[in-house]
Amino acid sequence: MEKTKNLKIRVIALTAALAVMLSVRASAFEKKRLLLPMGSAIGISLKCSGLMVAGFLCVGEGEKARSPAQEAGIRPGDIITRIGEEKLESAAELKAILIEKGMNDAELHITRGKKTLTVFVTPQEGEDNRPELGIWLREGITGIGTVTYIDPTTGAFGSLGHSVSDPQTGIILPISGGVVTGVSITSAVRGENGFPGALIGNYDYSSILGKITVNSPEGVFGFFSEIPMFEDNRLMEAADREEVRVGDAIILSTVCGEAPVSYNVKILRIYPEGDDSGRDMLIEICDDRLNGITGGIVQGMSGSPIIQNGRLVGAVTHVLLSEPKKGYAISIEKMLKSADLSR
Repeated sequence: MEKTKNLKIRVIALTAALAVMLSVRASAFEKKRLLLPMGSAIGISLKCSGLMVAGFLCVGEGEKARSPAQEAGIRPGDIITRIGEEKLESAAELKAILIEKGMNDAELHITRGKKTLTVFVTPQEGEDNRPELGIWLREGITGIGTVTYIDPTTGAFGSLGHSVSDPQTGIILPISGGVVTGVSITSAVRGENGFPGALIGNYDYSSILGKITVNSPEGVFGFFSEIPMFEDNRLMEAADREEVRVGDAIILSTVCGEAPVSYNVKILRIYPEGDDSGRDMLIEICDDRLNGITGGIVQGMSGSPIIQNGRLVGAVTHVLLSEPKKGYAISIEKMLKSADLSR
């Protein structure tokens, strides 16, 4: 009787342990995603949610030259959303309203981080006796990047592996939206020690491929209007961070024309988890074809997918200025988590 009881206990314990194991395996399986690695060059056009303050300029001549906006306490990176009750979409609108109001104080509504402020600025008389605030404004930004992946079930895409930031202030561009356009790479400025190279291309503004919804530290995300045609064998599992290994890998990148090509790279180092810089891996370009064209990693290649052992493991993000053949990469796991949290 005692033996039978002990046997039942062992069976129950074994069943429970097996259930836990199956649950863990099921959970691990459920979080795997099948994605379409891309490597296609795109034109990225982002629209600011308001007018971003990029800098200041002096209005007037000699000792009287000043920037009224700077004196009023406006800072680089501030977002001007309204003047009075008028919502602003462009710098031209702000200029027109200032002319209409003359030299009266301008009531500017500003977003600064999570704060909303109201600042009154007294214009300075500039050229043609027109009121000016002495301010450089950014309405949006356009550039070349690379698509990392497309989710074939939804059309969702991830690109760049880092944010688009204002080149003057370094602040992440807050966006109200944006579009992805076609682009053809015509040439590449080679990267050299201390000098970042860049891809040069022609934008096809008539070819709107999709919309951009998120600009985050982990990438630029959105949805393609149409999912590209592909064969099922091109789909790849998105690797968990712990599956990435130091060693050989490939990247897909478009550095000439419109079609991505695979190039050999090495993952030299995997950094500890918890680094919020987006620099999860150190990689090196080991392909003479790519190094012959670009000299290594150049601007525009950000987002190039990294594939290892048949899995999508990450994306190229930054170049080491001192060694252009080397650079950093973000894990695909971190990109996907950011995309999920942003929606």
